[in-house]
Amino acid sequence: MRRFRRLRPAPGGQTLVETALVLPIFLLVVCGIIVLGIGLFYQQEITTVARETARGHPQRQLGLPGRRLAASRSECRPAGSRGVGL
Repeated sequence: MRRFRRLRPAPGGQTLVETALVLPIFLLVVCGIIVLGIGLFYQQEITTVARETARGHPQRQLGLPGRRLAASRSECRPAGSRGVGL
């Protein structure tokens, strides 16, 4: 039995070569997935910021006066009107 063990080559070299061939491809795929995820995250953040800015939310959060919903009576009169009927 000992004689047969010596004739069989050790599989350590084959494993090393297979690992050297597969590992770089695997790492490229994993890094690509991570970079794609980061890119999608930033795209979503930019979209959200643009939407919130268009709605005027940052003005309200900073305490700045936003759009006035109700104007005073003097601003509601049509041009040339003396305010009759108001």
